[in-house]
Formats: sequence, C-alpha cells, structure tokens
Amino acid sequence: MCAKHGTDFLEYKCRYCCSVAVFFCFGTTHFCNACHNDVNRVLNIPKQELPQCPAGPRGKHLGGTECPLHVKHPPTGEEYTLGCGICRNKMMMIVAVLNLSLSALLFVNLTLTLFTGKSVYVNYYCLQ
Repeated sequence: MCAKHGTDFLEYKCRYCCSVAVFFCFGTTHFCNACHNDVNRVLNIPKQELPQCPAGPRGKHLGGTECPLHVKHPPTGEEYTLGCGICRNKMMMIVAVLNLSLSALLFVNLTLTLFTGKSVYVNYYCLQ
C-alpha cells in the first residue's frame, strides 16, 4: 500500500515474467500483455519449469542476471505487488531529468506487522 496514494494505483509484476502486469484475470492472476496474449501456453507451464529472474515475456528466460524491473521479487509463478505506479513514475522522471543511472533508484520493500497481528506490505521508491 502506498502511504500517499493508497491502493488505487498499485502495480503488480506479471506472474510469468519480469514485466509490469496490465491484466488481472480469474480474480487471481496478473499478466503482462505478452503473457496474456499467450495465456493458454503460460498457464500450462508447471511452476517448477517457469524461468527464474530475469524472465522475459511468455515465460522465456532472458540472458544475464539483471532483472528488467530492477527490483528483488519472489520467484516467477507467484503474485507480487511492485508498489505505487504514480510514485514509481515520479521517481523515474527524477532519474531521467537528473540524468542518473537506474542504480541511483532504490526500491524498498517492507513488511510491517501491526499490533493486531495483521501484516501490511509497503513498497516505495527513493533515491539512494
């Protein structure tokens, strides 16, 4: 949840690759456009056979070691909230205007446990 914008602008990682999701289907699954277009195939890939990060669209492994999302996230096949899209876009604009490297952008992921025992997940971006 974003402290400034709440839950209205949360972005999610595609379940099948390291891309920002643009579809939410079946009430359970976030897809990027490419994985959504190949839904019948990606849904039938066993979880243990899904590519690990960095994973490209349609469940294909990308070369290298750097995630295209530039964040640490759970393995491919699991749902994951990336954080607030408005805050991310604002930070990306700052990075571009100041001509900074993406490595100057720090993604913070916190899990807070409230006194009630409920967990709250907080994701946000800041400059290092």
